[in-house]
Order: sequence, then structure tokens, then C-alpha cells
Amino acid sequence: MRPLFITWEYPPYKAGGIAAHCEDLATTMASQGHSPVVITFGEKEEKEYRDGVEIHRVPANNAADNTISWAMALGDRMEKKALELSKKKSFDLVHGHDWMAVPAATGIKKTLGLPMVFTVHSTQQGRDGIDSDYQRAIHNLEWVGTYEADQVITVGREFCEEVQHIYEVPEEKINYIPNGVDLEKFDNHSASLNRDNYALDWEQIVLFVGRMYPQKGPGHLIEAMPHILEQKPDAKFVMCGSGATEHYKGLAKKQVGDKVHFPGYVSDEEL
Repeated sequence: MRPLFITWEYPPYKAGGIAAHCEDLATTMASQGHSPVVITFGEKEEKEYRDGVEIHRVPANNAADNTISWAMALGDRMEKKALELSKKKSFDLVHGHDWMAVPAATGIKKTLGLPMVFTVHSTQQGRDGIDSDYQRAIHNLEWVGTYEADQVITVGREFCEEVQHIYEVPEEKINYIPNGVDLEKFDNHSASLNRDNYALDWEQIVLFVGRMYPQKGPGHLIEAMPHILEQKPDAKFVMCGSGATEHYKGLAKKQVGDKVHFPGYVSDEEL
């Protein structure tokens, strides 16, 4: 299979979790014998092969005055790149990630006659509402993605229900596929890590990594903390990530006091 991934971020360009999600998905498919192709943003037009994945980068329009205009301009160039590539190779499907990929993914779907998969990583309503015209425009792009897609993927069970409700996605075309975790990345602890920044010597770290928003589930872990401590009193909860940190910190401190630590954003290397 040769899937065509459309994503506005792909390592080394990273703004959130989409880059890691797309890279892990593409490299895993490559390791399984598939031939994934990625079209993504870059400072200049270039092509590279990495871990079995063919990556094409295209620049956006630096004159764009907001994120929507930037995404539309990038989408136009992504679609043109896909058409160029289609003259030399065929694709089995187009897979768009996040609302910024919707213009390109829907255009490629219709022009090349491909099945379309759309992964919703978050919703405008869930991020900061749909009160302004700008917010509604992004919300509408997300709706277009779910409408045009043959299959919709979400990465959380509760989030799946949220997406289905907000965009009225038919049950037969929405799927919940949780993100995987490569445990080997955590096997070799950095010698330079100052563990004292996070826990006492005798404490066992329970690690949470993600934005501090309901979709990522920090509230579930906070609810479970007292029960975990009953079984493992040496546990120390380290909640890494930005977002509504103060809100969740207040909830957690009421539950377990100094048995929880919120360091904010933590780099991949530190993790």
C-alpha cells in the first residue's frame, strides 16, 4: 500500500503532537512493507528519505496574514505536489491530519479520485471555542474534513464521542484508534537527567505527558491518584505539559498534596 499523508508538521518541524503521531505512523507502516509518502511544510521545496518514508516538503506563503490564509496557501502547494507525484506513482489513499490539512486533502481526494481518511487531533470548540468568525472558519474546515472523509479517526474514546456529536459524523465512518507508546524510548534514562527536579530518591515516578486539556485525560489520572497511592505509597505523579496547568494543579494538590509535580513543558530529550 502507498498512502499519501498530508500534514502541516512533520519532524523536525514540530508544534505539537501531530508531528510525532505522523512520523510514528509512517515509519511503522514502512517497517511493515508499505510505501508511505508524506507531503508537509518546509522552509524550501525539498525531498528526503528517512526510515523508509519518502518526504516532500513545500513552503507556505509568508505573506499570509493569519493561520487560515497560511493553511490555504500551503494546501494549494501540497495539492500541486501531489498531482506532480501522481504522474510517476499511484496512491491508494490520502490521509489528512488536523484542520490545516483539509484544503489539500479534500482537493487531492477529488482530483485524483482517492479514498480519504481524516484524523481529528483536536477540535476548535474544544481548544478555545467558536465565538468569533475566525474560530468558526476553522470549525467549518474541521467539519468539511469529517464530511469529505470516507473514514474519520480520533485518538481518544471520549474524544471520539465529542467529534461524532459536534460534526454529526455517522457511526459507521468514525473510528477510535489510541496513540501507541514506544516503550523502548524510555528504557535508557539520560545520565544528565536531574531526577531531584521531579521526585525524591525513593519515589517511583508515574509520568503523564500531554496538553492539560480534557481531551488528553489529566482529570482521569487525578481522580485515580489517591487509589494508586493506597496501593503504591511511594508513587510520585509528574504531569508534563502546557495548557490549563493551574486548573489541574489545583485539583491534583487537593487530592494528593506534594505527591504531584507539574513541571510544565518538558523536551523530548528530557522525557
